[in-house]
Amino acid sequence: MTTTETNNKTSGVMDWIIRLLKGVMVGIGFITPGLSGGVLAVVFGIYERLMRFLGNLRDKFVQNVLFFLPVGIGGVIGVVAFSAWWILPSRTMPGNSPCCSLASSWVLSRRCSRQPARKAANGGTGCCWF
Repeated sequence: MTTTETNNKTSGVMDWIIRLLKGVMVGIGFITPGLSGGVLAVVFGIYERLMRFLGNLRDKFVQNVLFFLPVGIGGVIGVVAFSAWWILPSRTMPGNSPCCSLASSWVLSRRCSRQPARKAANGGTGCCWF
């Protein structure tokens, strides 16, 4: 095996892993309030290719399916894993469902850390389950 063949094989594996991670992030975006999976797909550069694929399914079908396979697997992993983590606080503190976006989580955690948990939960902050 030549160096070029080895580099191509390594590059192919890394590309697959990167697409898998992009899929995980898009999956997380699907279920996180305030975050859009579609916007993340645009940011990660897969939205346009996905729309071209869906617009003409017969054109390079196998190649496109193989390209989007890790993205789909990653999306399922992101949704399942993150939803399990996201639902956990609502089971431990039923009155406070985790209904805030990740962007506001940090601010609310800082606010909650300054107050006792019970007071913060009853004080109307809405998302003090940290």
